[in-house]
Amino acid sequence: MKVYRNYPNIKCCATCEFWGAIKRIYNNRVESEEWGICLIGEAVIYKKEKKYRDHCSRYLRWIALDIK
Repeated sequence: MKVYRNYPNIKCCATCEFWGAIKRIYNNRVESEEWGICLIGEAVIYKKEKKYRDHCSRYLRWIALDIK
């Protein structure tokens, strides 16, 4: 698996609570797969593939980023 990196303060799919893909926090960055599934229940984009750098208006910061 190729790893894609983002900073935790960037509002994108890789740092969103609703983005379903393999992701982890490593060295103060979010590492993830390139593609994942949007899991926002009532949204138009529900169950659509989204790239790790995509974004939308329903962004919710991934709760793991707030745990220290």
